Amino acid sequence: MHYALSGHSRLDKLVVVDMSPTNANLSSEFGLYITAMRKVEDAKVTSKDEANKILSETVDSLSVRQFILTNLRKLPGESTMSFRINVPALESSLDSLWTFPHEGSGKTREGPTLFIGGKKARYITASKEPLIRKFFPNATIEYLDAGHWVHSEKPEEFVSLVTSFLKS
Repeated sequence: MHYALSGHSRLDKLVVVDMSPTNANLSSEFGLYITAMRKVEDAKVTSKDEANKILSETVDSLSVRQFILTNLRKLPGESTMSFRINVPALESSLDSLWTFPHEGSGKTREGPTLFIGGKKARYITASKEPLIRKFFPNATIEYLDAGHWVHSEKPEEFVSLVTSFLKS
């Protein structure tokens, strides 16, 4: 959203997944996920099964654990697994990831924009639709029967929505 509202003309279409254009409160669960990921890295696991056992001590949801595990890999020549993402950097910047720098700026994006929200999540809701349209007046807003991890919980429906939007 930041890139789109910063006036970059190279952007043709935008897909936003379960976030609204507003400052958000960091959900405590994300801090727990990062802590669990740090435990996995500290344990120097050699398999995703080992990592899943460690994650399951903190993360109850199997679908969330499976999503987190998609970021775990073993590099050639390495004996242990590590996350593709820089976990310490993510941990130190979590608070800033939840800020929206364009609040009150008056900036808008007129181009095609698709917002996909999880019906069971709190990031895109009917009450936030006017705010979304304030910044993205031509937005299409769709909801899937999922939590925040929309793409992981409903992958077929998610891909179908995105594909249809990008082809339109």
